[in-house]
Amino acid sequence: MLGVIIAVKAKALSEDWGHSVWMLQRTIESILAADSGDIRICVVCHEVPELPRDFRVGALTANLPVPPRCYVEMCLDKVFKISAGIKYATESSWNHVMLIDCDDLVSRSAMMDAVQIGGDGWYPSAFYSHAYGSRFVRKTHLAYPDTISSIVLRTEFLSFQEPPFGGKWFSMLAEEPEYCKALNARENAVCTLIAAGHMNYLSLLESEGHKLRPFSEPSHIVINHPHSLSHEEVDTSNVCSLRAKLGLIRRRSQVLAGVRLLTPSLRRDFSVPSSAQIPSRYKLGTVFER
Repeated sequence: MLGVIIAVKAKALSEDWGHSVWMLQRTIESILAADSGDIRICVVCHEVPELPRDFRVGALTANLPVPPRCYVEMCLDKVFKISAGIKYATESSWNHVMLIDCDDLVSRSAMMDAVQIGGDGWYPSAFYSHAYGSRFVRKTHLAYPDTISSIVLRTEFLSFQEPPFGGKWFSMLAEEPEYCKALNARENAVCTLIAAGHMNYLSLLESEGHKLRPFSEPSHIVINHPHSLSHEEVDTSNVCSLRAKLGLIRRRSQVLAGVRLLTPSLRRDFSVPSSAQIPSRYKLGTVFER
């Protein structure tokens, strides 16, 4: 059994809750497209959004305070939610877990590899980025072990630590005692792997002797949209010097180097909705995003 864990931020933190739910629904559809009875989806959230009526999809309400609208605290909120999902997966005896962001699309082929072949786990060596409404995707290669979304792990490799917690996210919150107190962290066990910070997933597992294999093709599509922390359009308004212009040209050349057409086979593999299925207000339609 492969359990997919998706952490969703609180409604109070969403700039457009309807858009967030619509994106989540597209993510879930891409996972269910693998058409396997051995897949379960666990959405960890504050408020339960509208989910597909499918026995493979369920929600887990997080007993956590809503964090302030600050990047670090929101990351810690995600750490606790993913950890809660992993704990649920362990208690449910799921063999593997996949961690996926709530606005990504997952490859049907990657899902079937994870379900049918199994092993210690899988990680992406590349991903596509795409903006709804565009006819293109951009391929980006990941430098091992810099990866987070669509990583697949055996649940037996995941252990929980007792408070006080350490790790990347908690050290960053050392100057936020009020929020840490509000989290009531002494009662919230955290998965050691997640607490270490997402860049340490693979290196930590490798140090323990576990062998993960890369997906042969990009395993997910990162959707660029205005409410994503990773979204940033190229700003040309202040490009004055020749050096700055050359830098902009170089950057755009690098972007274009990985761009390819969104073919019918790619659209099918990742369950990318057609233009007619995308509300006009959700279309971004440019490839010049980071």
